[in-house]
Amino acid sequence: ASATHLSHFTSFKSAYYQMIWELSTYQIKAIKIATEGKEFQRIYIDGGFSKNKIFIQSLKIQLPATEIMVSEFSSGASLGAAMQVKGH
Repeated sequence: ASATHLSHFTSFKSAYYQMIWELSTYQIKAIKIATEGKEFQRIYIDGGFSKNKIFIQSLKIQLPATEIMVSEFSSGASLGAAMQVKGH
């Protein structure tokens, strides 16, 4: 990946939006690797970025056919493991 040069931005806001866009792009690549390219209808987001509306909107724009769900719980990894054990 090439570096994004800060000199290209006229404001902090535009640089911030670009950074969040790039982070969401990397997240989508990681999701596709983790799901081995399988299609999915819904994604649950938790943790610190679940409260970042710009990040969530970036995901929604890049994954228009996927429902993006924001978790109210901060223990998504534990919840996911428990769901796997129970066979969900």
